[in-house]
Amino acid sequence: MTGYTYMTASQKNGTIYIGVTGDLARRIPEHKARQGKGFTARYGVVRMVWYEEFFDIHDAIQREKTLKHWPRQWKIDLIEKTNPDWNELFVGTGWWGYRERSRRGCCLCLQPSMHDHHRGSRRRDITSVTASRCNGH
Repeated sequence: MTGYTYMTASQKNGTIYIGVTGDLARRIPEHKARQGKGFTARYGVVRMVWYEEFFDIHDAIQREKTLKHWPRQWKIDLIEKTNPDWNELFVGTGWWGYRERSRRGCCLCLQPSMHDHHRGSRRRDITSVTASRCNGH
């Protein structure tokens, strides 16, 4: 089963939350709706600023545990490596999750799945193909 490790933030350089899910398209709207009385609702940590996709949910869980032990600056550096402005990566129903990409191609450029990040590894860092910019061709 596919899994995702993700980070949400309250704002740029604000409070960071690290989570894991098997369905990012379901989980992020739950954060945004501030369902429950958990950490994300209490601190307004609802902007998805980083994520990684894994072929196996167990790998995503392990990555989450690892990231939670990292110093804050390492987490900031990881976010800013692919999203320097801490832009919202989840844009509601327009978000192109794994299921949509697998039907339409690799990313918004609609080319076949041919980027290096789709080949050979158990982990795929796909933040570089969010939004409309694709430099992989």
